[in-house]
Amino acid sequence: MKTFVSVLFVFFTAQVCWGDSDNTTRLVSEHRPLLHTFVEIKAWGNGAPEAIQAAFAEMERVNSLLNNYDPESEISRINNAAGGAPIPVSKETMEALRIAFRFGELSGGALDITIGPLLKLWGFTSEEPGLAGSEPKRSALRAAKKLVNFRKLELCELYD
Repeated sequence: MKTFVSVLFVFFTAQVCWGDSDNTTRLVSEHRPLLHTFVEIKAWGNGAPEAIQAAFAEMERVNSLLNNYDPESEISRINNAAGGAPIPVSKETMEALRIAFRFGELSGGALDITIGPLLKLWGFTSEEPGLAGSEPKRSALRAAKKLVNFRKLELCELYD
């Protein structure tokens, strides 16, 4: 995530400093659905459309790693193996997990990234969130709760 922010900062700073002064007042804006919301990017200057496309491309790349709705993402692979075997991930995903773990610590567990099994059980991971029928059985809730605790998430460095 730090890399993403740094790349955007450098790119936009270069555009402001070296861009064509005639084009620096022209606002270019684009929005699209991304990250489970609508994202709008505005830019000024020479190369603004290209900068916006580059920013969206980077956001889509990061989203492909961290999107829990994408069955091919690294996060989905981790979720699918919950309580099982270790899953190798990229350095970026590891950094995102470290940050999320830290927020879990700072919030006393109120922000717990391992909440997925309970969200799924209650129907909050579908296209139409909310209960689909009756409330979950107590046995299902107990089983799901056993998988929820960010402190049980093991983050192991395997990089050279």
